[in-house]
Amino acid sequence: MEFDSDWLTLGRHRVRLRSTNGFPTEVMRALAETSRLAIDNNMSARARLVEIVFQQDKTYDIGVGTTLVEDKVCAPQLEAAIAGRVRSAPGSSERHGQHRQPGGG
Repeated sequence: MEFDSDWLTLGRHRVRLRSTNGFPTEVMRALAETSRLAIDNNMSARARLVEIVFQQDKTYDIGVGTTLVEDKVCAPQLEAAIAGRVRSAPGSSERHGQHRQPGGG
């Protein structure tokens, strides 16, 4: 049984939260909600938040799945916006976000 993962449903997104340092925290849930809002408001209806992984080096990998090329153009801007949000969160000054798209970039 894995105690480093949790599944979260946010609207049409089914997100796997995974932490290499133990069970996912409320900070990860807040990051998932922020990421969902960013994806819903800036990407196509086909884009889905798939996974958020908190690495041992205190970075986040955010996995977004999509079938549209236009969404891949939008991803770098969202990465910067989400990373800025994570850095400005209370108690998270040392963390920074990273964004990756499974199978595409």
